[in-house]
Amino acid sequence: TGVDVSPEFLRHARSNDGGDRVRWEHREMRDLPWPGRFDGAFCMGNSFGYLDDEGNAAFLRAVAAVLKPGARFVLETPMIVENLFGHLQERPWWKVGDIYLLVSNEYDHIRRRLESEYTFLSNGCSEVRYVSHRVYKYAEVRTLIEASGFEVNVAAPWTPDAHSVTFVATRRGFEHTCRVAGP
Repeated sequence: TGVDVSPEFLRHARSNDGGDRVRWEHREMRDLPWPGRFDGAFCMGNSFGYLDDEGNAAFLRAVAAVLKPGARFVLETPMIVENLFGHLQERPWWKVGDIYLLVSNEYDHIRRRLESEYTFLSNGCSEVRYVSHRVYKYAEVRTLIEASGFEVNVAAPWTPDAHSVTFVATRRGFEHTCRVAGP
């Protein structure tokens, strides 16, 4: 099951699915109506951090709610301040096939958000898209994950050349305590 709010991205995902192996759902990332159904989940790339702090926490709680106890969750994000500023460029560009991508980045240190403008150029046409990401400290993301019902098992260590951080967490289960009565 895959979730995205963008009809355009869903059309692209469905066209590249190779036989409808994935059920693609048009929904907001906090709207996950499948309690305790999945054995694992992942959130990769720059998908985390679009929302405000409460929204990002609500997303993590929603993921926890759809996972079975003991299920794994992988969160990979470049929006970790300790990593981001080691390689963030103000105006980088790339060429992929016949498409040029120019990115304009501006960090708002008061709101702790990275504001980016993406300009796509291809065949004499241009398209501009805007995106805003909340940038977190490494420890803040770990705390958000743990507060959402997970135990973080692995968090990729910070390195100066890393462009993202991967957290692997396990959905906490129901903890039972047994007491044995003594003589």
